[in-house]
Amino acid sequence: MLNKGGVLVIGLDGATFDLLHPLMSSGIMPNLANLMKIGASGALQSTIPPVTGPAWASFQTGTHPGKHGLVDFLRRQPATYKSALIDSTALQGQTLWMELAKYGRRICVLNVPLTYPPQQVNGCMISGFLTPGSDASFTYPPELREQLLAHIPTYTITPSSDILMMGVKKFVQSMLCAVHQKWEAAKWLMEQDHWDLFMVHFQATDLLQHALWDYLDPTDPNFDKHSSSERDLVQRFYRDLDCIIGDLTQMAGDAAIIIMSDHGFGSARKRVYLNRWLANHGYLALNASESWIRLQEGLENLLRGLDVLNLRRRLLPRDFQRQRGRMIRRLTQDPWIDWARTRAFVFSGSTFGNLYLNLEGRDPLGVVPESEYDQLRTEITECFRALNDPDTGQPVVDCVYKREDVFAGPKLTELPDLIVRPHGGYLLETRFKGDNLFGPLPQGITGLHRMNGIYIFSGGPFIAHPEASVTASIVDLAPTILYLLRVPIPDWMDGRILKEMMDSNLQPSEESGAKEPFDAAPIVAAPGYSTMEETQILDRLRGLGYV
Repeated sequence: MLNKGGVLVIGLDGATFDLLHPLMSSGIMPNLANLMKIGASGALQSTIPPVTGPAWASFQTGTHPGKHGLVDFLRRQPATYKSALIDSTALQGQTLWMELAKYGRRICVLNVPLTYPPQQVNGCMISGFLTPGSDASFTYPPELREQLLAHIPTYTITPSSDILMMGVKKFVQSMLCAVHQKWEAAKWLMEQDHWDLFMVHFQATDLLQHALWDYLDPTDPNFDKHSSSERDLVQRFYRDLDCIIGDLTQMAGDAAIIIMSDHGFGSARKRVYLNRWLANHGYLALNASESWIRLQEGLENLLRGLDVLNLRRRLLPRDFQRQRGRMIRRLTQDPWIDWARTRAFVFSGSTFGNLYLNLEGRDPLGVVPESEYDQLRTEITECFRALNDPDTGQPVVDCVYKREDVFAGPKLTELPDLIVRPHGGYLLETRFKGDNLFGPLPQGITGLHRMNGIYIFSGGPFIAHPEASVTASIVDLAPTILYLLRVPIPDWMDGRILKEMMDSNLQPSEESGAKEPFDAAPIVAAPGYSTMEETQILDRLRGLGYV
């Protein structure tokens, strides 16, 4: 159970009020509606870019990417053109969990992304998204893994999101099973000990919205193509989720309750091949001829085959499918870029475009002199203004950020030189698809990330906000949680305490005192991802349109 003055955090990955407000108004989510009525709520600004990896890194550290160093699931390896998959050891500096441990606060954290391998905490931790699977060492203390699997033998950290293989009914059942398992694990652990901070994260909201946004959003052009019975089935997920929220908040007693998401969501439109755009404008050079690039597309289409029933997904062994996928990526995602003649390129990533100049002295075959750095960034930014959707005539790019305009900190020089922010709904691709600049969305993707997530504060010192909702940032949550638990706020955190959401008569004292000393031992670092594990995780990310 939660100690007096404790905090319960419920993370709903990708949750957005654009979806939740209609669900609450129609009576599908009454518990969430009641928490909003008696508490404070509003938009929660995500990181730039609004991607699960850097967003949850910012939540855990209270800092922006300029300090923790992450802008995507993949991190560019210095002085190379290669990337590496991130994990919890990629985070720079201290985390919320470490700060709480210094002052003896007991925590229990379930399934938060970017917590694998798990840290040694003052309490327990079950890692989340980017965990290879239940065969890995995904808990702290290590023996908790066996205890959890004995209690929930089929416990799944991240459910399969292969809707093309499962179909809508089985896919929704898989998501429901996942949230019910997290619920069962949370109830079991909440009763095991006394906690100052208890946090449970639900990844299934993000997975479901990527695949079935067009079943949920009446403004989506495909909404009316689905039967009302199918749409009701998808809405059942949110009915069950609301019951879970109601149960967990009731179990929390008089604790402060924070419900939040790492980013928002919205309808998806089409793919845009940014490296092709750079090649068309003379910023990126290819070793291959255009005829060979078009041949690539033909080979890719041949490998994909005409498979309207998805029989290969259902019948062929998973290992064969991975080999086939790697062959396609060698033809399309790893194009023959002529680095010695390339001035700019977009690095593999998701949601926003991570654009680098090929800079002399920094990059192995850099060709852009330092003296031309600012001029070239300005030139590319202006050129992006002319990138319009041929079907609508509307701009594809919302804005282009220079890194120093949005980031600050010791990791600044490792971050992309430009961040390309698309208008909502465009999926920015780095690979080549023949000579195409635009293309249809991947099968099974109908929703994409947006900047604004949600926060709902209720219980404890939180009160209904008398005025308009206050926009907060995801980096504000760590210092606010520390404040609620009477732990000093480190100077290096970028976020602020959201005191305006609290009753001044009920705010906790800013004085803190450690209950019990905690030996802050090093992170319990499992060996890095094996080749098979990294392949599994990358396949999972590709299925969501992330890489």
